[in-house]
Amino acid sequence: HSQAENIGSFQEVSGPHERAMTEFVVPRSVIDGTGEKKRLPQAADQYFSRAHHNPKSYDRIENWLPDVEQFTFKTVMVPISGAQAHAILKFRDEVKLRAAVRDQERREASTKGADDGKSKGSYKVQEESKSVADEYAEKSINSNIFLDQTYEFLMQDWARDPEVNSWRQSLEDLQNDLDKAIKIVAKGKMPSP
Repeated sequence: HSQAENIGSFQEVSGPHERAMTEFVVPRSVIDGTGEKKRLPQAADQYFSRAHHNPKSYDRIENWLPDVEQFTFKTVMVPISGAQAHAILKFRDEVKLRAAVRDQERREASTKGADDGKSKGSYKVQEESKSVADEYAEKSINSNIFLDQTYEFLMQDWARDPEVNSWRQSLEDLQNDLDKAIKIVAKGKMPSP
């Protein structure tokens, strides 16, 4: 018996204007745990299981993509090194921090009645189509202008700092790898597996 058979049942359902379909019904006692003494597996437990991350696992895209390749866009696998993954996380953290600081500066300026654009570290968005109220309401993390400015700033700033220069280099290497993959797909010349 599969785990699904032990948890619930399949039932045919249909509405007045619908085709019959199958629905999986899970008893409430299983969901809230009142009918089961054992703990059901949680998604996070399953994801972090070593079985899902070994090179032969069907959960990995490189193992299932060939089965659906005829139904998908052309795909080039771009592996990411540990250093590149670390740099992505550090970049994300720094962008989130700078966005929070910018948003706080903008809130403080709006409560004072005006923003002269001279706040220390301020990223002044200059778009005629936005009112001051709209500008302050938008979170920096959702602003393409802020994200572009922050990217340019961080890539320059990280280049000057020996401690984090390797992060910048890792991101540049990844960008080059992605650019190569895009060119391969655009030309239609796919590498053989």
